Amino acid sequence: MDSDRRRFLSNQNQRELYQYSQQYGHRKTYSAYYSHENLWDRLESPVFILSALCLVLAVLYQLGLQQGRIRPVPGIVWDLLVSIIPARLLYFVDSWVNPPFFPRPQDPGPLPCDHTAKSELLKKILGINTNATPSNAISSWINSFVTMPRKPGPPGLENPFYSCFRNSVLQSLATWKPYVEYLDNSAGSHGIGDNRPRSLHSFLTRLRGNSRNQPLPVHPVIAFRDKFDSLKQHDAHEYYLHLLNKIDEELKLKSKSPRSKNPVEGLTADRTVCTTCRYFGSIRLNPFKALDLALGSEQVPQSLSSCLDRYTALERYTDINCNYCTLVEAQNALKESTDEETKELLSKVTEALKDETLDDEFIGSLVKSNNLTIQKRTKTKQTVILRSPQLLAIHIERSMYSQVSQAQTKNRAKLMVPLELDLGPWVIGSAENEDASGAEEWFMDPNSSMAARSKGRSRLLGPKYRLTAVVFHKGKTPNTGHYLAMRNHEWSPWWPSSTEAEAKPGPPPWFLCSDDVVDPIESMSEEAIANRREDVHMLFYECIDPMPERTRDTTEVPNTESSKTV
Repeated sequence: MDSDRRRFLSNQNQRELYQYSQQYGHRKTYSAYYSHENLWDRLESPVFILSALCLVLAVLYQLGLQQGRIRPVPGIVWDLLVSIIPARLLYFVDSWVNPPFFPRPQDPGPLPCDHTAKSELLKKILGINTNATPSNAISSWINSFVTMPRKPGPPGLENPFYSCFRNSVLQSLATWKPYVEYLDNSAGSHGIGDNRPRSLHSFLTRLRGNSRNQPLPVHPVIAFRDKFDSLKQHDAHEYYLHLLNKIDEELKLKSKSPRSKNPVEGLTADRTVCTTCRYFGSIRLNPFKALDLALGSEQVPQSLSSCLDRYTALERYTDINCNYCTLVEAQNALKESTDEETKELLSKVTEALKDETLDDEFIGSLVKSNNLTIQKRTKTKQTVILRSPQLLAIHIERSMYSQVSQAQTKNRAKLMVPLELDLGPWVIGSAENEDASGAEEWFMDPNSSMAARSKGRSRLLGPKYRLTAVVFHKGKTPNTGHYLAMRNHEWSPWWPSSTEAEAKPGPPPWFLCSDDVVDPIESMSEEAIANRREDVHMLFYECIDPMPERTRDTTEVPNTESSKTV
């Protein structure tokens, strides 16, 4: 009986459910039929309880972070990781990942092993910004492996606004290994902080690294944002000179012992000679950190040899005051007088001519008291290279004044850049001398050049240089556009490319650096530079043969440039 009753009620419930579904719909039927029965069961389920618990913990965690009561979890993980890893292991891995540029001393002294030093060392090994917090360090390290694969080559640089002028110069400076060593030897063992030479050394060392994972931010100490505002464009050559001059100033103030020779600084010699009396006075020596070379016609492709010829050209100037000729004329005029006072003045003039002491005040009073005139003569002037630097920077002057638009415009002439440069024909003493006995002589003939230049006969072969970087400028005017750098990278795993080439490695690979974008260049040649749309703005050379060879039999050296393909 009970079984029949249950069967009857079950069939009746099914009939009621069927009628209800036909009237209100299938979904509403089941929702209404089961809602009151399963609601509390769902609230008591483990899934709902765990979800609610996670939500409460997330809210409490965010409130604790805002109030400063709780440390970020990545920071706790980072501190735990730094505490666990031994300091010796970190220094060993750092010496393997970032090898030094010169042998370390056998007894470097005690190394810092505190938590801060180990944290900075771990950031350096992982390629993380040293200014990043522990939380950002963990996030950036994870992103570098998860979101971006490691790529061989130099790292890029961030460009928040208009910092391409700064980035191109820093990428080019990183190719100068002797300059990085010079900073390391001269800056001392101080921390990075406000020590600009040490900060620049540390930054260039990272640019010589081998990871294109993420772009690096420029250290604020070497950015000079007070002078070079990132909200507008600046000249890369101006930033280059300002950076190197500031580095030299700080090294002079902080250095107590004699500093090593700056490999970037060279000397030029200026000579001005009167064509009448052939008096030249003293040769003026001018230090330089970059040679400023002017271009010729915009319609004709230019070569670097023609720019150097233009820089060392013998120029003639007319109607120039000559004090020596004025004294000679005064001597001839005073000889006719027999006055004792005049004879005394004549002796002073004769003594001044003999000692070549051309005092402007004395000559001015002499001319005024004796009704004489300052003699106007034609003079020649020439600038040549006296001491070539180990690292040669060349700036191509493209800014010119347009008579048509009455404004500053840009000379867009193409420049043929040699991969190897022989600077000998533009060094003082390279000019041919028919009476030469082998010793170097400075020629005082006002119509003769002190250097052979590219079209003459040179007595010197070398010093020879190798191109390491090129700074390009893209734009129609000098004050607008974009800067990018083409540089080599010696620490790439592709160099040398085989074990057989380890004894004599080939040329290092080249990369095109446009801020945070770094792309490899398949083949580097003189034509590859000339065929680019951008204009050459600066050139960076490194000396590979510093000792010039002096030839007794002068021979023509027309091919001072090499256009080998790398």
